[in-house]
Amino acid sequence: MAVETHQALDLELDPDLELELAAPPEGLTPVALGVVLVGAFLAIVDFFIVNVALPSMGTGLHASSSALELVVAGYGVTYALVLVTGGRLGDMYGRRRLFVVGLGAFTVTSLLCGLAPTEETLVAFRVLQGASAAVMVPQVLATIQATTTGAQRARALSTFGAVAGLAAAVGQVVGGLLVSADVAGSSWRPIFLVNVPFGLLGMVLARRAIPETRAPRAAAPDLRGTLFLSLVTSYDTHTALTVVLLIDVGIAVVVTLLSRRLPDPRG
Repeated sequence: MAVETHQALDLELDPDLELELAAPPEGLTPVALGVVLVGAFLAIVDFFIVNVALPSMGTGLHASSSALELVVAGYGVTYALVLVTGGRLGDMYGRRRLFVVGLGAFTVTSLLCGLAPTEETLVAFRVLQGASAAVMVPQVLATIQATTTGAQRARALSTFGAVAGLAAAVGQVVGGLLVSADVAGSSWRPIFLVNVPFGLLGMVLARRAIPETRAPRAAAPDLRGTLFLSLVTSYDTHTALTVVLLIDVGIAVVVTLLSRRLPDPRG
């Protein structure tokens, strides 16, 4: 009777769960944890580092107050709208892969922001930078959750919380120092360019140190939910921000459709 019960349980065991139990993910080394936390740090810093540079941007680019508002809002709103889609893509196609892709795109868009010649191009590059951050950041907590247990997970999550809080404070301080230094007459541009060396180093280390993980049963990106969120967010906003939201929706739609055309790595 006991043998029959055991056999029945074996037959009913979820094959995805069985695979996950049979092949537990590789652990998260201190180097790998440091790399993913640097990615989160850069994304959070860029929420705040621009605040102290807005007057210099306005002077250097002859930007209007609406454009300066979009430099801040374009990043944050895009990040919020694409965040869930970025997380689900990581679950489907691999969190390390999406972290590297997001960090690479974040590095490129940071460079473009630092070199932007006009207010319009700066706003456009900030929107793309926000989308890049939204692809990268969800992989941080997902990787920690998938590769750690017990006390190690508690320490990793505590460190993440400390890094996030530190980034919010450091962003404005570093932004002020970089603008005040006015390196080679570059004014506000170093607040974006400073991301580039960290991003390049992070990409190299991520491919070597971070273990690849994905969800056994990943939900597909939710196009309807993204559209609904964009409508809620755009309610009672001025025209310029609504345009940014429409661009964000376009980005989310393209990413979702492309993800559905890609082969599912789980078979």
